[in-house]
Amino acid sequence: MATFFIVVSIIGAVANLIRLAGGQSGFDSSEMFGLAILLSGILLSALAAWQGSRIAGFLLLVFFAITPVSGAMGWVELRATDWVRAGLYISLTVWMLSNSFRYHKLSRKTAQPIGGVTWLRWGAKLIATAQLLFIAFGVSVLTVGLSTSIIKGAEVSEEHLLWLTEQGYLMKGERPLYLNLDGAFSIADGGSLLTDLYVVGWWQEDGEQSSVWIKLGEICEVKDVQEGNAIEPAIVSVHSPGDESSIQLWLSIEGDLHQRFLSRMKAINGRKMRPEIQAFCDQDRAIDWDEIAEANGISRNIIPGSNVTDAQRAWLEEQGFLLEQEEILQFYSSGNFAISEGGAMLTNEYIGGWWESSGELRAWWGKIGEICDFSFPEIIEDESKAHYRITIKDGDWLDLSLPTKNEQGAQMVKLAIEMNTRAQTDEHRAVCQASQETVEEERD
Repeated sequence: MATFFIVVSIIGAVANLIRLAGGQSGFDSSEMFGLAILLSGILLSALAAWQGSRIAGFLLLVFFAITPVSGAMGWVELRATDWVRAGLYISLTVWMLSNSFRYHKLSRKTAQPIGGVTWLRWGAKLIATAQLLFIAFGVSVLTVGLSTSIIKGAEVSEEHLLWLTEQGYLMKGERPLYLNLDGAFSIADGGSLLTDLYVVGWWQEDGEQSSVWIKLGEICEVKDVQEGNAIEPAIVSVHSPGDESSIQLWLSIEGDLHQRFLSRMKAINGRKMRPEIQAFCDQDRAIDWDEIAEANGISRNIIPGSNVTDAQRAWLEEQGFLLEQEEILQFYSSGNFAISEGGAMLTNEYIGGWWESSGELRAWWGKIGEICDFSFPEIIEDESKAHYRITIKDGDWLDLSLPTKNEQGAQMVKLAIEMNTRAQTDEHRAVCQASQETVEEERD
């Protein structure tokens, strides 16, 4: 039986070489590579088994058992001929292995040494042991709960969703579409995530976790670095304008989900790509958001109400953010393409702001004279902006993100404080005091 498998592996190797030399259409290098490894393993194991190595015979049995196990687990799709061939080879290998044990038993009983080449048997034992340990490692990887294939967003476990949220890779209201894990034992080892807003990749480097995001609509180019095969993943490089950010996505090629991952990413990016961003891609330079905002009539500074355009004023009135006879004192837009993306405003009656969340426009307003507290920032999270907290009764609050340049934000808040102090009545002060005491009791 060992001789039979030696002949089979040699015939298979020769057929593989002929196919390789022929350069047939439809040639798949990954399949050829995997077949070459399988045939060489069968040849080595059969040679050593022919010399009386039981462990080599056992390894040969493992080689042929992989095919039906893969089919039963759904990893590959097997035809009827594949099942018949696997069953035949397993039966013959069991027979060969049984005779190998009988041979060793008879050798001990008759005190006759086992024939064959000793170094080949021992060499096969070492190589076979290493291969068995590798197979055991693969089985252990499968049992820790990490998928070796890409996972659809709806199938991502609650545990993984929680981890992604805690790391800030998945924001509130953001929808995961595809997840690919690179690590063997932990999601923290590395992976790639595609959402409806971003594509993000993370990895471990020098014991620390690193990550890169690119917003969909800001991807200029997607390059294939490595096609991938049964052993190695496909590697795709994703680039933003001017290569300001780039991610290498390591994607499993099992099934066709890696193609769906990339197709979905490109489709969403194409829909979200604006002409202003495409211009930076064409010019191969990093995005200048100030330049884009200026081109869309948006100032990066806080401006007086007299500088608000008629179109902007009409939008504010349409949304109910500006009432009849209400006067704009100071206005700020944090958007790049339109004021609807976010902003803040101080009028003679209100201070507040608006923003987009999960595709919906939200807003918060505090009436001048009814505001309980203005908190100035102790830590500036961004050098260009600072966050100011405005609190009204019952602990309701809003964080306004305002520019720090020339202390514009501080001056806007200072003016709001002066106006609120003048307009606040004793009744309102009492309400604020009671509200503060309630909040402190709840904290205690």
